[in-house]
Amino acid sequence: MNNNDFTVLNHTLVDYNGAGGDITIPDDVIEIADNAFKGCTVITGLTIPEGVKTVGESAFEGCTALEHVTVADSVNQYGISVFQGCKSLKSVVLGSGANLNYDMFKGCSSLEDLTIPNGVDTIVAPVFGNCTSLKHITLPEDMDEIEEGVFDDCTALERIDVRNGEEDDFFCSKDGVLFSNYGEILMCYPPNGKTEYVIPEDVTEINKDAFENCTKLKRLTIPESVEEFGQYAFLNCSSLEGIKIPENVSELPRWVFKNCASLTDIEISENVEFIDEAVFMGCKSLKRIDVAEGNPCFCSIDGVLFSADKKTLIYLPAGGRTEYTIPEGVKEIGPYACADCRNITLTFPKSLKAIGEHEDSWCYKDCKLLDCFSGCKFSKGHLKTKVKINANLAEVLIDNGFQPDVLDAVWVYLVQSMKKLRAFTEPKLEENPAESAEMFIKVLISNKFTAKQYDAVDEFFTKFKDLIPKETANEFREMIKSVK
Repeated sequence: MNNNDFTVLNHTLVDYNGAGGDITIPDDVIEIADNAFKGCTVITGLTIPEGVKTVGESAFEGCTALEHVTVADSVNQYGISVFQGCKSLKSVVLGSGANLNYDMFKGCSSLEDLTIPNGVDTIVAPVFGNCTSLKHITLPEDMDEIEEGVFDDCTALERIDVRNGEEDDFFCSKDGVLFSNYGEILMCYPPNGKTEYVIPEDVTEINKDAFENCTKLKRLTIPESVEEFGQYAFLNCSSLEGIKIPENVSELPRWVFKNCASLTDIEISENVEFIDEAVFMGCKSLKRIDVAEGNPCFCSIDGVLFSADKKTLIYLPAGGRTEYTIPEGVKEIGPYACADCRNITLTFPKSLKAIGEHEDSWCYKDCKLLDCFSGCKFSKGHLKTKVKINANLAEVLIDNGFQPDVLDAVWVYLVQSMKKLRAFTEPKLEENPAESAEMFIKVLISNKFTAKQYDAVDEFFTKFKDLIPKETANEFREMIKSVK
């Protein structure tokens, strides 16, 4: 290597044309420009010496043969994505002069161990995206901030240590688990940590994303000192089998247990006042949700979660069920109530008035055999897949009236798709779309569609005139005339 391999302008290194191998940045360089080595696949080692102050954006991005890096303390600024995509990088020795920037090590899939030196006071997210081999990281003792989700993609991470971190420091580690607020907040459990864990007694909060992607974790003991769960706290803990919610926890926020696919039972105390509608989405093995007597907001009937007045079905655990009769008196089915009911046939009550009223409703997402609203988004007319209505539900709709946003959605689907009308049919009767079409028209008639929905009716009848009984069609046309 010689200095002729580098292009340096006014102490800024802008390009490299050497043969590769291990290189050292020339002594007269103060700044490494953006993209200076981007895509250079021949360098295997890098030393950034004293005197260099700035490493620009994507300076070494895509240096796929780079295996080891040493950076001097004089570097006080990194651009984003400095080492992104350096998939062979195994060893990094960083100086203490600068905070790490976004995506700095993204895609460094061979990096297994990293020590961040003292002097770095902020760890941003994402900085370790797709560092899928990172097993151990040591953080500096004088950190001011660690952003949420820093280690989300570090699926091999086994330990997080804080250098000289004691329990009287704001950030500390205990047995390889990261805590903040002097040990009161559990910040992050390593995704590839132990299969069983007992949270220390003095913890009061489980942070947002704290156990996200901890796919090995099977059993977790939560002390009664815990008062708060953050959003997504146990997201994708696919091996977690059971959990008891402490008495002092009053809210279960969004997706806190989403995709806990092995979770079989949950106990909810009398003090829980708020449960987000999507809390249990993806809990495919869940058999029971038991609510303590005396809870003023929620109750459970045979392990199924309802509002305290029993008028709203909030979540139906899918584990072990093949059929379920929704109790008479239930007026509403929540937007995620049947999100995991792939193999359940439902019987609907005459009292039903509303289904999945939510701007992002997935009331029957992936209900493959439900025979009603399979995979639908109800509100604002958005649909994802074919609508299916069984005879029982159709009868309920005709008796009680279909809420307008669902009517809009069904109409938009039928008019825009114009496929064979198999949307409204009894199970195993998809070969008889005429009966289905008549059923749908009866729903329209009983609910008196608006002029807006009638605008496309000519196209509708043109496509399906042979499927709709003449008497029904004439009745419907007379209604159209009266509206227009």
